[in-house]
Amino acid sequence: MIAAALALAASALVQAPARDTSAIPAATSAIRGRVTLAGTDQPLPRVTVRASSSALKTPRTVKTGSDGSYQIAELPPGRYIVSASKANFVNATYGQLRPLGPGVPFELAAKQVASRVDFALARAGV
Repeated sequence: MIAAALALAASALVQAPARDTSAIPAATSAIRGRVTLAGTDQPLPRVTVRASSSALKTPRTVKTGSDGSYQIAELPPGRYIVSASKANFVNATYGQLRPLGPGVPFELAAKQVASRVDFALARAGV
């Protein structure tokens, strides 16, 4: 009986303590897309894509890969504005109707993946 009690006490010491995750926000949302050269399907690598929201302390930025694709992950729910920029190209904001016009913010819910947040960047003129 004493041996059983000691074994039970030893197993209780080995278990990890329970964690309180209520203070950690569930940042499981993501934004994905692709950046191409305007008027073509040619991917643009190394484009800086920025997601801004009041839900973030600082905007999140990523660079596109060689296929022009990007993903900004582990985002909290909120209202986002996404933009793309690269040297020698005109900057673009998701949802803008004309070059250098305002973009359209969109809501990102918890555990949502916003796909096809795509951009077509035009070369800057002289």
